[in-house]
Amino acid sequence: MNKTHIKSICLILAIIIVAALSVPAFAQEGFRGKLARAISISHIFSEKYRKSSDGGSVNTDHVGVGEKITIYVSASAVSDNADGSENSPYKSLEAARDAVRKLDKDNYSAIDIIIKTGTYVISEPIRFTEEDAGTENCTVRYIGEDGARIVGGVSLKSEDFSGLTGEAAKFFPESARDKIVQTDLKEYGFSVDYINEIQNGRDYISDVPFLSVDGVTQTLARYPNEEWINIGPGSTMLDQYGNPTTVTDNEGGEYEAKTVQIEYGTEHSDHIRSWHSTDDVRVAGRFAVLWVSDNSGVLGFDEDRGIMTVPYQGGYAPVEGGLLYWYNIPEELDVPGEYYIDRNGVLYYYPGDGFETSEITLPLSRGFMDIDGADCITIENLTFESSLASGITAKADHITIRDCSISSVAGDWIIDVTGDDILVQGNHLHDANEAGIRVISGDLETLRRGNSLVYNNKIHDWGLVNFPYEAGISVSGCGIVVSHNELYDSNSCGIDGEAAYITAEYNDIHDILKASDDIGATGISGYVENITRYNYIHNIGSVGAAAAAPNLNKMGSAAIYWDGGSSFAEAYGNVIETVKGHGVIMNGGRNLSVHGNLIIDCSMWYVQAVAMFYQRALENGFTGSRSIYPEYVNSPVWIEANPELSKIIEDLDQTVPGDPYAWCATAGNVILNNWTHFNKYNRAFSNWGVRPYYIEDIVYDFSGENIDVVNGLMDEHTTAYNSRRDKVDLEELFKTAADVIEIDWESFNRIGIVESDWKLD
Repeated sequence: MNKTHIKSICLILAIIIVAALSVPAFAQEGFRGKLARAISISHIFSEKYRKSSDGGSVNTDHVGVGEKITIYVSASAVSDNADGSENSPYKSLEAARDAVRKLDKDNYSAIDIIIKTGTYVISEPIRFTEEDAGTENCTVRYIGEDGARIVGGVSLKSEDFSGLTGEAAKFFPESARDKIVQTDLKEYGFSVDYINEIQNGRDYISDVPFLSVDGVTQTLARYPNEEWINIGPGSTMLDQYGNPTTVTDNEGGEYEAKTVQIEYGTEHSDHIRSWHSTDDVRVAGRFAVLWVSDNSGVLGFDEDRGIMTVPYQGGYAPVEGGLLYWYNIPEELDVPGEYYIDRNGVLYYYPGDGFETSEITLPLSRGFMDIDGADCITIENLTFESSLASGITAKADHITIRDCSISSVAGDWIIDVTGDDILVQGNHLHDANEAGIRVISGDLETLRRGNSLVYNNKIHDWGLVNFPYEAGISVSGCGIVVSHNELYDSNSCGIDGEAAYITAEYNDIHDILKASDDIGATGISGYVENITRYNYIHNIGSVGAAAAAPNLNKMGSAAIYWDGGSSFAEAYGNVIETVKGHGVIMNGGRNLSVHGNLIIDCSMWYVQAVAMFYQRALENGFTGSRSIYPEYVNSPVWIEANPELSKIIEDLDQTVPGDPYAWCATAGNVILNNWTHFNKYNRAFSNWGVRPYYIEDIVYDFSGENIDVVNGLMDEHTTAYNSRRDKVDLEELFKTAADVIEIDWESFNRIGIVESDWKLD
């Protein structure tokens, strides 16, 4: 036994003696209690200066049994060779994470990692595995001070740029050359091979808005700058032999189409001829319909005919009136906010106002944080910017992501969490290539509820490149509440899901689906109790794109859209105002209930019930839902939860002899006590394609004025109560319709973001 060991034993014995003499409560305990207390105290004392395996130490000052431990991180620290105290913080989050791994969580009530104000640049995600997990009694919390900022790549200042120089200057518009600035990305870790990979479109991030200024995504130089170009009538699908072919649906025609010739019009040919190269030019748009985004490289231009050739990517054939624009073109870098990156890795940017004090970021990391199996972790009050992939991903239980700001995310999701007891609360999420929040929780097979909550988040400007089905919030599984969120300014949809026991309530959803059609602002599908209630859904639907392409805008969007045979859902107490399309679409499902809603100013039907025909689905033995499959519809667990499910299979036998469409049944739907205002139509209800044979118990009642319903059925042109006004005073309307709609004025004013944890049951 060496001298160090002898000293340690003496210190422990001294602690035991002092504690026994000076603490009355200790002295009154029995021997077992005294021994346990002494062991705990000695453990903490020795752990305070315990060396880690890499030579560092873990500071545990002021920690007692069951108390909280605090570890500090500072971007201004010299190195990670520290003890994690406030006076000796770690330099990186990885070092703090590694220190937490060495702690026995059973000794603490919480472990807080305080990330001090500053910018932390990462080139790969911070990864957490099972050894980084907390416990249900000891959450590991990563908490940022105000101004703590994690950048997934390179963070630049205006002084890192210089004026336009070199031979490349001749490629840029003469009018902009004195305004464009440049910087060589190779100096910041970007390789030429990596840049070429992006330019060639071989990487899934090739369509990403790449540059971010103060968290706002900038625009790859494009033509036209704002408008769309309409596709002409001379577009042709070509097979693998270069022969014309026809693609009528997603499965293609007789031959698999290989390329597409799209007519754009010779009036744009002079612009195209001015481009020194078209090798890296990309085309985006809505070639056929407003519910599918198109984006690809260009194989070639025929300027004399005004036709380009692009690879066929599946989906719909281009039609006359479709929309397109080109981007990634140096000759078109002509307005503030545009940029271009050449194959040598030089970034060219046309700055806007405030550039001198801006933070400019470019992504290198494929994500910010990756939590895999690390339960009981909280991420709080951090700013994240610039990711090539999804932002924060987690596959674990008891995960909380709270009060964070996350922007400029190129991947599938800003936040993507799979697990039970998930809380995503109070975050500000914006500027994303694709979607916002996804939570997968619970289990559909057993209907085990995940008890997860998406609460009080502000989400805007998502779906910048891929839309319209990239949702602001998407939920899958069983037992999730989406409450008090605000979603706005997007071409994409707001809240969707394929799940059971989902509630979407008190959300403010507005100014979305701005370039989309035949899709809903909300649409939670399934076959067991999904509720959409007390939401304010307003200013919905395609405006600019629809006006530019009237041939493509045929179906209309909807505030609430139950698509693909979704059934057993309920919508009540919602306020729906100004929709370029329908208030509610019930598309082929049964036992859908729409009651007590206030619906104002829809350009199409206020409620549309549709009997969709899915011949192939019927042959497969289920109703054609794209979300819930036969194993669930026939599941004893599901049937026990919802005995009405058995009627779905029975519905399949209710076909009309000789009917070639094999319509799905739409029985048990109820439309009751909704108050509507009309600005265009005097008709509120359409049952397009619905055979009377399939409808049961449909009731329509507006403001006490009952509509006669013969045999429980309605024809296509039923006239409902019409209280036409040039301008609607919502507060007055709430008073007038108080006995009809299922929400009051006070509760309506609590919809959206709230300052506290207040919420209605």
